[in-house]
Amino acid sequence: PSSNIWMAQSNDAVSSGRSSFPLERDLFLRKVLGTNNDTSANDGAIQILELGAGTGLLSIALAKWNAAVMSTECGSAMCHLRKNCLHNGVLKSCSDENNSNSTLVAGMVNCKKLDWFDADLTLEGLFALPQDEHRSEFDVICITDCCLTEKEADGVFQTIRKFGTPHHTRVVVGLCKQREGYRHFMKLVKREHGDSLVEVPSSDLHPDFTSDRHTIMTFSL
Repeated sequence: PSSNIWMAQSNDAVSSGRSSFPLERDLFLRKVLGTNNDTSANDGAIQILELGAGTGLLSIALAKWNAAVMSTECGSAMCHLRKNCLHNGVLKSCSDENNSNSTLVAGMVNCKKLDWFDADLTLEGLFALPQDEHRSEFDVICITDCCLTEKEADGVFQTIRKFGTPHHTRVVVGLCKQREGYRHFMKLVKREHGDSLVEVPSSDLHPDFTSDRHTIMTFSL
């Protein structure tokens, strides 16, 4: 698929061009996910939840790799997330409420409002499926630079645990080490999932993304 991605980042800022990502497709599959092929319960597509998707660049790229993506945000960012997915031809649905069916489809993105601190929201509620319909499971949860404060780090970590499936879901996290919540998030992960925690070597990353300030890591639930 084309690697050209159209992006709107604010009301008057639009960019279009060839995008670079910290993980190439084969690296993402082999080293991050631990697999050589795109297999999952959804017609062979990996099912991915992105937390704090922002304007949707990663979600769109993952959909163009034929993943089935649920891209989540809240507030004004939802508008740009939906717009970017629509203009890149990967938008399946967009809902500001948790009351519409959110079945995942390979190569498409479901945009969904998600508050990390909504204690009442369940996985079934996130998908809003009928009671007799089997819930979906996320193969991967992705988070990028969402631990700005310790409170946000707590919210992200609890959301991962709520929507991930033990012994199944793999988590991919990109963090800035200079954020206030970085140390707290790492403390939580090491305490609960330290045995499976792996940092992606900088030598595996695109040169544009190598920095002492940033890290990409994975762990299993």
